Amino acid sequence: MTDQAILNISGPVESVDVVDHKQMEQAMRTKAEVVEYQQARRQFQQACEALSSAAAELERYCTTLFSSHREQIVRLSLEIASRILGRQVAERNYAIETIVLEALAAAPQSKQLTVRLNPDDVTAFEKVAAEQAVSLPPNVHVAADWSVKPAECAIDSDQGIVESMIDEHLRHIGQALLQAKQEDQ
Repeated sequence: MTDQAILNISGPVESVDVVDHKQMEQAMRTKAEVVEYQQARRQFQQACEALSSAAAELERYCTTLFSSHREQIVRLSLEIASRILGRQVAERNYAIETIVLEALAAAPQSKQLTVRLNPDDVTAFEKVAAEQAVSLPPNVHVAADWSVKPAECAIDSDQGIVESMIDEHLRHIGQALLQAKQEDQ
């Protein structure tokens, strides 16, 4: 015996499709797959949003961490630079003529300038000046002074003193690094 169904329809019928069980099961599977796909897509979008949020939070944390330790990083960097420079000076691995010429360039115009150097640097400067034909203006006199450390110099003029001191250069570098960060904030 076959199952029969009787339908009473009160309005006009535009079309009729006969659907068997296989077609119904396929349609239900397709609907389930669509629902499953939509759920997976929502989960993926939520995961992307969470990952993006975590990345932004990590970047904020790194910025805060670096900012809060900036002064210590600058001081440590300067300490390392000071030790490296100290080693270079101890090994006499520096160009005293460059130090003198840069200090002279920063010195004010004057009738007479006296460049004071460590006595060992005077000898090195005179040797390099002779080898490389470095000549100083006639109003510049080089003098030995034990109070001046190696790799440093002081220039006396009638307008004051210009000093080229390693510690002073490092201090200026440290201030510039700290000030640059304050301007970034």
